[in-house]
Amino acid sequence: AYVAFNMMTEIGSLPTIETYNSLANVFAKGGLFREAESVFSRMTNSAGIQKSKDSYDALIEAYCQGSQLDDAVKAYMEMRKSRFNPDERSLEGVLNAYCIAGVIDESKEQFEEIRSNMTVPSIIAYCMMLSLYARNDRYWSNRTIHLYNLSNFCVPEHC
Repeated sequence: AYVAFNMMTEIGSLPTIETYNSLANVFAKGGLFREAESVFSRMTNSAGIQKSKDSYDALIEAYCQGSQLDDAVKAYMEMRKSRFNPDERSLEGVLNAYCIAGVIDESKEQFEEIRSNMTVPSIIAYCMMLSLYARNDRYWSNRTIHLYNLSNFCVPEHC
C-alpha cells in the first residue's frame, strides 16, 4: 500500500485526504499505529491537509489495535477539541480502549455517551461491556440490563 502511495506522488498525482485516510485505515486494521501516525504527520506537515473525522477514527483504531490505549483516548480528545462529532466507530473505539484497560467507570461513561449519541448501542458495545464486567467479577443486574434495553435489543439479521 505504501509503495502505491509513494508511486502516486512520483507520477504527479497528489494524494487527497481520502488517499491519506485510506492508507491510514490499512495500517489501523493491522495495529500499525506508528505507520498511521506517519501518514498523518506527512498529511498535515508535508501536504498541508488537516485531519478529518475519518482521520481521527483511523488513528483511534490504530492505537486500539496496537494496544496504545492512552494514545487512543488522547486522539479521541483531540478529535473532540477539533469540533468533530464522534460517530459509532470513534465512540466504540474508545469504549474498546477502556474495556481492554479494564476501567469500569470510564467504560460506563463511554457507554452512556454512546447511548446519548445513538438510538441504540450496537451489539458489539453491549458485548464489550458484558466482557468487561465478567472479567472483573462484576455483573450487570437484571435491572441494569432492563435499563439498557438489552432484553429488547435485536439486530435484524439475528432475530
